[in-house]
Amino acid sequence: MEFTELVNQPDSLYGVPDVAVSLGMSRTSAALVVASGVGGPFFQKGSRRDIHSALVPATTLKRLAATPSVGEHPEALVVRVRPARVDPDDPARPFMGWHPDATWDDQALGVGRWWRVRDPEHWHGKTLLATVVGFAVHVAKIESHENAPGGSVAFHLVPPDDDALEAFQGRRLEITQGGVIVHLPASEGWSR
Repeated sequence: MEFTELVNQPDSLYGVPDVAVSLGMSRTSAALVVASGVGGPFFQKGSRRDIHSALVPATTLKRLAATPSVGEHPEALVVRVRPARVDPDDPARPFMGWHPDATWDDQALGVGRWWRVRDPEHWHGKTLLATVVGFAVHVAKIESHENAPGGSVAFHLVPPDDDALEAFQGRRLEITQGGVIVHLPASEGWSR
């Protein structure tokens, strides 16, 4: 999402430090949430163009803070993504990462490619959950995969099952330590 010039501000605006305190995360993580557009549009005041100088309306901050946590859920492969950017190594996809205005197919290419995953066959038919600092931004079902030189995998994604969509869409996953890929086992009470 491109920075929007601050013209007619809709309500009070809050900076990255305010977002970090409200969401209980570091400033760097808060800047990624804001720059990705997870909560909605953000604004830029002045001539600075870095993500740490972005501002969000009070309504966006309230919406982010009110995002419910993931409850009962199916097994999922969680991939941690960043705001959309050009992938210099893959001209076949319009971007890598997550973009709030992308079509479903473009988004699937943005989040589903070039991950280092052991036993990718295990994930066929299961859920792929893309998150930006714990916020679920894309839910899909892994249909198949292809291997690339160097050991990375491109997943072929299709729309998710209704149960997976209900469990993850519009929710927030507790952030845990680890790499960019996390195996999320099904919750204890999951039986669908």
